[in-house]
Amino acid sequence: MKTVWRELSQNPFYRYGVAVVLVAASTGLMFVLRPYLERGAVALPLAAVVASAFYGGLGPGLSATVLGVLASDYFFMVPRYSLRLHSADDIAEIAVFSAVAVLINVLSTASSRAKQVLQDVNERLELRVKERTAWLTLVYDITGAANDTVTVDQAYRFVLKRVSEEMAWSFLLLYAPGKPSSQDLHPVLSQFDEKEDQLRRLRDHFDLGSVRPGEGPVGRVWASGDVKVIGDIRSEPSYAPAAAAGMSSAVIFPVLVDRSPVAVFECFSKKPVEPGQHLVDLVRAVGLDLGLIVHRKRLQEDYAEAIWKQQKETAQEFHDDIGQRLTGLGLLGRSLAEKLRSTPHVTVASRLSQGIDEALQRMRELVRGVFPVDLDSAGLMAAISELAATVSADSGIPCRFECPREVLIEDNRVAMHLYRIAQEAAANALRHARPGHVRIALEETSAEVRLEVWDDGRGLPEPADRKEGSGLRIMRYRAAAIAARLIITTGEGRGTLVQCHVPKVQRASVPERVS
Repeated sequence: MKTVWRELSQNPFYRYGVAVVLVAASTGLMFVLRPYLERGAVALPLAAVVASAFYGGLGPGLSATVLGVLASDYFFMVPRYSLRLHSADDIAEIAVFSAVAVLINVLSTASSRAKQVLQDVNERLELRVKERTAWLTLVYDITGAANDTVTVDQAYRFVLKRVSEEMAWSFLLLYAPGKPSSQDLHPVLSQFDEKEDQLRRLRDHFDLGSVRPGEGPVGRVWASGDVKVIGDIRSEPSYAPAAAAGMSSAVIFPVLVDRSPVAVFECFSKKPVEPGQHLVDLVRAVGLDLGLIVHRKRLQEDYAEAIWKQQKETAQEFHDDIGQRLTGLGLLGRSLAEKLRSTPHVTVASRLSQGIDEALQRMRELVRGVFPVDLDSAGLMAAISELAATVSADSGIPCRFECPREVLIEDNRVAMHLYRIAQEAAANALRHARPGHVRIALEETSAEVRLEVWDDGRGLPEPADRKEGSGLRIMRYRAAAIAARLIITTGEGRGTLVQCHVPKVQRASVPERVS
């Protein structure tokens, strides 16, 4: 309704028409009240002037003034039905009416303009408040993502989704160097409506190409570290496919870690976007906050990698050095026991030899616990099979390993994370579920490798009673580290089912390190 009223108020024919109607109505009312009006014939037209000036502005107000004077002179002043004036009182009345009407028009117009200016200012302030609120909400959500995501890849995906939702961008890409030795930038993540064929084709177009630093909008942003807003993408030749897909504007901003770009966001909008400082400030803040998250996650990954390397080196040192020494001492102990067989000291020598063998076996078990998966591709199957046997022997609860077909994992890092997930899931089942049986299954399809750990215990608690412990958080971290999906549900009939799905081809993944 307000929009219709505003459109009518801006139509000059409508505004001047309202002035004519008001003057005509006041004239008609004067005819009705003429027997009661001895003087003051221009009083009612003055009201029409005020209304015309208030609604239509200065032009309609002055028009109403002229029409009111003519109508009063012609119909109500002697001689009637003539525009001539003979009475000095009538001339004075007309002069006063005209002066007052003009003053009213000027004041009313000034008041209307001031009101319009105030309304425009209020609308701009409301829009700015909404923009700032959206800004703060987005930045707050991104900052909070540091506690909700476990990998850099997840943080990037979260930001793509939130920027798309909050700022109404239709097509978003994330660029990063494809390999540590390569300087070219490649689109590694995207966010758009998969139902739109044009956007899918646009994504495929960008996937086929790469960007060199300093070339094109993305390359220039990577080289400079600045934000770039393009109000009309038709001015950029490399954006012709995006323009053909219905995009109008674009904003490109970097993710900065220690003032150096590590990734670049490229966002397209179907609606025209006016370049402005508030938009630049917003996306720059998003890039800086995301850079802090990336920096924090990478520190965590560096610490985890350092611990992993130290454990591996320690285990190798135990195996190669102390293990060899204990093996030698064991042989020496057995030789000594053999020489002392016919003496009273044979018992002590036998106990010494047995103790050395037990220490050697214990050391091997510790080394195996630190590095349970062999480096060959079949190591995961052997490690999980041994895990199932260990669970059965230590707990007395049958634990069965199922692997219908051979599953070969070339990446030892992936194999290690899958083993630890299976180990943690089995430990949780024994610790919390009180199961009668535990089953660990490993299966491979054309698209993924799937690990399952099932127990027939008490099952999952009610949602209101669930608390995510450190074991579950570690499993989620390990799954995210290998771009896998971790699903925890109620098993068939009862119990708990933990599933980890590892895709064979990780189409959109962010490099772990950017040089």
